[in-house]
This record gives sequence, structure tokens and C-alpha cells, in this order.
Amino acid sequence: RFYPIVRDMSVRFRRPAKTDITVEVRLDEERAAAIAAEAEREGKADYEWQCELKDETGEIVAITHNIYQLRKIGS
Repeated sequence: RFYPIVRDMSVRFRRPAKTDITVEVRLDEERAAAIAAEAEREGKADYEWQCELKDETGEIVAITHNIYQLRKIGS
């Protein structure tokens, strides 16, 4: 019913990563439902979050600020 697009993303590097890095993104069901409801009504809905990119020791090496837009298919 929907597809996401990246509207904007910025990265703040804190230190060089010397190992592989990971990032975990979570969106609770209540917020996901609210975003989907807005996209259903309006044809699109903006949402944003920050992510911490961590190395294998758990050290934060970068932080991203992400702005996405959920668009209704066919709008």
C-alpha cells in the first residue's frame, strides 16, 4: 500500500570505525500506525529518527539524522 523514500539524511562522524559497524532501527507499532494513517489520508507522511552507528565494541562512531516520507502507492 505504501513505499518509503529518503528525503534527507545527515551524518555526524564521531570517530573512525576500525571494525564492521551496525545500526538498529526500531519503529513502535503505534507510531508506524500513525504514519500509515496519515499517508492513507494525505497520500504521504513525513517521519524522522536518529540512528547510532556502532562498532563491534559498542562504541558509537557516527550518528545519523534521517527524514523519510511514506507515500501511498498510486498517489
